[in-house]
Amino acid sequence: MKDYFFLAFNNLRRRKLRAWLTVIGIFIGIAAVVALISLGQGLQDYISEQFEMMGANKLIVTPGRGMGMMLSAEKLTSKDLNTIEKTKGVDMVAEFVYSASLIKFHDEAKHTFVIGLPTDETANILKEMQGFETEKGRDLKEGDKNSIVIGYLIGKEEGFFEKAVSLRDKITIKEKEFRVVGIMKEIGNPSDEVSPNEV
Repeated sequence: MKDYFFLAFNNLRRRKLRAWLTVIGIFIGIAAVVALISLGQGLQDYISEQFEMMGANKLIVTPGRGMGMMLSAEKLTSKDLNTIEKTKGVDMVAEFVYSASLIKFHDEAKHTFVIGLPTDETANILKEMQGFETEKGRDLKEGDKNSIVIGYLIGKEEGFFEKAVSLRDKITIKEKEFRVVGIMKEIGNPSDEVSPNEV
């Protein structure tokens, strides 16, 4: 055993370059495996977190098929809503609209996604599922007229617009003005949707 040890040590001493390359190769291999495991675990934790946020007993029904369903030309109707409400096992139904739209602030105009949420108790379900939480100002409430809650990036300096949109500022959506009453917390969504309410 001692002879084997001295043989290996002598070989390492005589072939330093080869020895160091071998050590570096082993180190990179181990680091790559650890990084892949960490990445996989992080992705799994993120997906689990999203499902936990939505809840195992909640379901989103949308028109169309596949991932493009949010922008489908098809629409759900009041008849569809009534059918879902009457379905056995359904306790509560909340409706919302989701669409790409042109929004304007001062001299800037950009496209983003706009979500229309209800102002009754069903809105809490949708906010919980989407992770919406107001950081500044307030949520939309019954009786609001042309009011809006904006996403984190829209309320950030040089975020979505060059100038930050603040509380009480006005944003134009489809040629109609909305007053900002709240700004959401950051949720990690690059589009950082705006949520208008028109009564």
